[in-house]
Amino acid sequence: DYYLVNNDLNTAINEALIAENLDPLNAQIGMMLGDKYCIVGEYEKSIEQYQKILDVFPNNGSALSELGFVYFINEQKEQAVNSWIRLQEIRGNYDMVKRYKEKPMEDVFRYWLEIVEKDKETQKFCTYPVLIAQVYMLINKKQKALEYLEMAYKYHYEYLPIMLFKPDFIELHNEPRFKALVKNTGISMNISLSINSTKSDFKD
Repeated sequence: DYYLVNNDLNTAINEALIAENLDPLNAQIGMMLGDKYCIVGEYEKSIEQYQKILDVFPNNGSALSELGFVYFINEQKEQAVNSWIRLQEIRGNYDMVKRYKEKPMEDVFRYWLEIVEKDKETQKFCTYPVLIAQVYMLINKKQKALEYLEMAYKYHYEYLPIMLFKPDFIELHNEPRFKALVKNTGISMNISLSINSTKSDFKD
């Protein structure tokens, strides 16, 4: 997204709104708008946007996943878990569903991370590194999150420049390794961007 990576967030949102008006049933365009609302800290609008997508496409896994992250950032932890439970039900991963229902949330995150840590090929190609980095941020593991963001850069993950704007990573903005990623991807980011902190409740 040209306007987003050049830190013109208002224009990025306006362009996404125009695109959605032209093609209101395009889930990918709707996802782009939801992402941008989240990036600028308009969490309620982002949630509304993902829910609108799910009203039309109730089994859209990407929308459920992102909705969960926005709920989490917005301190709506129960709704986040419900979104992720629905996602795992759609995928037929009933072990994860059971864990979400019976275990503390951070235990489920750690269990999932243990699984993906075992398979480097899965990390690179199936469960993409930025998602792993996001989950590490949920349990306040900043250095591990940076490791997987750097992996995403190494393997040329095409959406990395946009994903670096996510509020999931705002606590990394002062980290030299994060600043290096911003520089290397060529994006224009205001590191002091004033949006809500996403600091996890879970400590190492």
